[in-house]
Amino acid sequence: MRLKINHRTTYQYSNPVSLTPHMLRLRPRSTSHQRVEQFHLFINPNPQHTLILDSIDDSLFHRLYFDGFTDALTIETTAVVIAKESLVPNELHLFTNPVFPMSYPPQVYGGLSPFLAHIDDSEGVLSLCNQVVAQVGGRIDRFLMALIQYINQQFETEYREFGWPHSPNHTLLQRKGSCRDFAWLVVACCRSMGIAARFVSGYVYDHTRLKSGGELHAWAEVYLLGYGWIGYDPSYACQVGENHIKICSGWIPELCATVEGSFIGQAISELETDVSIMPVPEVMVANSV
Repeated sequence: MRLKINHRTTYQYSNPVSLTPHMLRLRPRSTSHQRVEQFHLFINPNPQHTLILDSIDDSLFHRLYFDGFTDALTIETTAVVIAKESLVPNELHLFTNPVFPMSYPPQVYGGLSPFLAHIDDSEGVLSLCNQVVAQVGGRIDRFLMALIQYINQQFETEYREFGWPHSPNHTLLQRKGSCRDFAWLVVACCRSMGIAARFVSGYVYDHTRLKSGGELHAWAEVYLLGYGWIGYDPSYACQVGENHIKICSGWIPELCATVEGSFIGQAISELETDVSIMPVPEVMVANSV
């Protein structure tokens, strides 16, 4: 599916301020799952310097340096992305390590160690994982699908526009959360079972539920031997497919903030965001670069 994403972030300040350097994680990644055809970035006020750099997960980020004072900051992006359905079936019948306990070769384990690290305030997830394993057996692929289906069916979805994910224990106790809370819960569950997992930030296209056609979204990815990183979305109880547009990933959510920066001055700031996503006919992007 070819999708056009428009994303605008606006900060309003009650008094003129000077802006510290900002980091933007807004450019969708080009991966085996998706290809970026177009990307345009507009900043007001115009930065004195703009750098395009490689992030820790090999995604691209923009580093902005400002001069002078301003009472507003507007960040607008437009992207055209081709996304594919997952190439990995729900039944990973060719999976090279299909049952628990999960085991990675030493040369792979070393590179995955940050994605296996313990998550604070997540001790309660092991009981949930054991419950899921008891229902589906020791097959890892079935465990992953059953886990996200359980969260989707048994937890209430709430829409919390800003803020970091709640701890896994908090989400378990409240039995509700946002997409990023559920994604972080899945990461914690997988790591407790020895499966390397990471947090992912991106967009989701959903024209049936959202008038704008889409929104910022979060899900989890797990590393499966023979397949690499595979996305699982507990908010939609599915493997990541053509409706998902990935921006970046990290072993902790703090590495996935779309905008990171601050200001110097005595002011109160207000934040507004707007995302719209729509399918784009092929003829409209015939001259894309």
